[in-house]
Amino acid sequence: MYDSQLLKILKTLNKADMRELNKFVQSPYLNTRADVVALCHYLVQHHGGLPSFFQKAIVFKAIYPEKKNYDDGIIRFIMHALLKIVKKYLIQKELENRPFSEQMLLIQALRRRNLDNFFEQEIQQAHQLHDENKQRNAEFFFFDYQLQYEQQEFLSLTKRQADMPLQSATNALTQFYVIEMLRHACVALASEAIVNSNIELPMMSAVLDWVKNHLSDTHNKGDNTQIVMRLFYLTYTSLESKNILIFNELYDLLQLNWHLLSESEGRLLRILAINFCIRKSNTGAADVRRRLFELYRSGIDNKLLFENGFLSKFTFKNVVATAILVKEFDWVKTFLDTHKQDIHPREREMMYQFGLASYYFSQKNYDKAMPLLSRFEANDAQMSLLTKSMLLRMYYECGEWNVLESLLDSFQTYIRRQKDVGYLSEQYSNLIKTVRKMMKTDLTNPKNRQILRGDIEAQNKPILKDWLLERLA
Repeated sequence: MYDSQLLKILKTLNKADMRELNKFVQSPYLNTRADVVALCHYLVQHHGGLPSFFQKAIVFKAIYPEKKNYDDGIIRFIMHALLKIVKKYLIQKELENRPFSEQMLLIQALRRRNLDNFFEQEIQQAHQLHDENKQRNAEFFFFDYQLQYEQQEFLSLTKRQADMPLQSATNALTQFYVIEMLRHACVALASEAIVNSNIELPMMSAVLDWVKNHLSDTHNKGDNTQIVMRLFYLTYTSLESKNILIFNELYDLLQLNWHLLSESEGRLLRILAINFCIRKSNTGAADVRRRLFELYRSGIDNKLLFENGFLSKFTFKNVVATAILVKEFDWVKTFLDTHKQDIHPREREMMYQFGLASYYFSQKNYDKAMPLLSRFEANDAQMSLLTKSMLLRMYYECGEWNVLESLLDSFQTYIRRQKDVGYLSEQYSNLIKTVRKMMKTDLTNPKNRQILRGDIEAQNKPILKDWLLERLA
């Protein structure tokens, strides 16, 4: 039972959800079986408990204490019955989070039952609430289209075809399609950059032509009905062209108008903008680093970079690294103390320890940074590589040659054993070779330093390139 679909779903619910589900399952409309209620009550009581609590025989005995013999067929039947109710509970929770969807279902029901007066009242209220919605994203225009469509269907039944909102429905549907197509194209472009694939986008050229012809200068005129479209258009064109001027326009518009986006759209555009900055920064464009930091800072402040209520360890690490890069040292320390609780509990101490070590390292306070990193236990290869490279720099700068030699040996062994770091294996191996050469070479000789600098420049995207060249200046 512990690995069943039912338990896997229930593990994702919090205690409040479980209490709601316990009430939900008792509705006679949904369920009339007392044993299904008893099963739900048992699972609520032991939610988050050890696997031993969920052995079928133990659960069966708790629900049917009067039965002497275990019956697997019965326990499977009531598990299946409860699973169907749990799925309905999940649907209900989604509807509660989407008031427009609930309202649309009601409007459709009233129209199909020919309740004309009630229909007109509800659709008028829906239009009013819709107009009050500050977001002007794809979902806004799709709901607008749905309202217009329902109005058309109603008017066609009442023989009032002349009043049909055909043009406004067409406009809303077009806006929805264009925004969604641009969003999908942005995701496709980002994916191509990662997996080196070629994704066909039929109608994309027509969409881009339409946008160019119809997109007004909304950020100057104050008209927010097309700002979301402009945001996705600028994102797509900046990703495709890698043009920093287009990105700068996107950055300004995004920072001012993030509130017009849904949570998922806001997170997507911000992450795409962040990735653009990271790629530019990695090619030496230092001028984007301040904007990268501001994207992170505002994304944290507005909860746009949170996933399921938490900051991922990758976001947390990148925020710290970027803030240090632009010398926002006081902000880093405040961020670490303020947002430690925003990391998932299973990674909280690890990431806080790493962030604190990075902060002390940036201050050249190696006495505090070294102990933190020496006992640091990363749960993924990239974090281990970052930790070891930070220790490498500290040992080198402190002249701890014996300790550094030992680290380089263990570092090389670690890289050989890792099968999932891809191109990083070659880059970190080159780093180790370069540091070994620096240790064995007379660096007081300018010719030796020049040869080593040439070796570094010849490497493919060398790790710690700036730091190495500084040592050889």
